Amino acid sequence: MTARVELDLESFKSVEQLRQSVDETHLDIIKRALMIAHDHQTGIGQAGQLVSQPSGQPQSAIATSDSLRVFFPDYECTRSTGPRLVSLEGKYIYAGSQKSAYKGVLRWLGDRNPGLLERLSREEVRGRRIVAAAPARLYPRSPHLAKTAESLVDGWFVDINLSKQQKLTRIKIACHLAGLHYGQHVEIDF
Repeated sequence: MTARVELDLESFKSVEQLRQSVDETHLDIIKRALMIAHDHQTGIGQAGQLVSQPSGQPQSAIATSDSLRVFFPDYECTRSTGPRLVSLEGKYIYAGSQKSAYKGVLRWLGDRNPGLLERLSREEVRGRRIVAAAPARLYPRSPHLAKTAESLVDGWFVDINLSKQQKLTRIKIACHLAGLHYGQHVEIDF
C-alpha cells in the first residue's frame, strides 16, 4: 500500500538536509530518520547489534548474541549509506552498510544451504556472476574488473561494485535457489 503525504516547505527542507545521496528517495530518508529516532529512544540499533522485532518482542526472543553476527563481521558503518536493517527468518540485525548487508545475507544463505555458493557461481546477471571461486571468474566478459571483487567466505568472491537494485536482484536469486522467499524469509532495508 502506498500513501501520499504532503509536506510543508519547512518539513521538505528538513528532509532534504538529511539526504546522504542523490539516489535516495524521500521515503528512504524518512525511514532512516525514523529508525535513528527509534534507536535513540530505545538505546539499541547500532550497526552489528541485534534489535527487537517491530512487534516489540524482547531482543532475547529474537536471537542469541552470536547467531547472526558471525555473518556480519564487517558491521561498522564506513559509508554514507549507513546501517541497514536485515531480517533473516524473523531475526533482525543491523548491517553497517548496503555492502555489509549484501555480503552478510549471502554468507548466511551459503551457511544454511550447503552447495548454494556453487549453484550461485553458475548464475550470471548482466554479464557478471553472483559469486565465483576466483575474482576474474566474476566477470567473464571483463576480467579486468576483478580488482573490485571482495572475499565472501573462504574460497569464494563476490562482486560488490553494484547498485542497490543489482544487489537486491542477486539476493532474490540466491533466496530462490535456497528455497526461500525474499520479503518473507529474507529482507534488507535498502
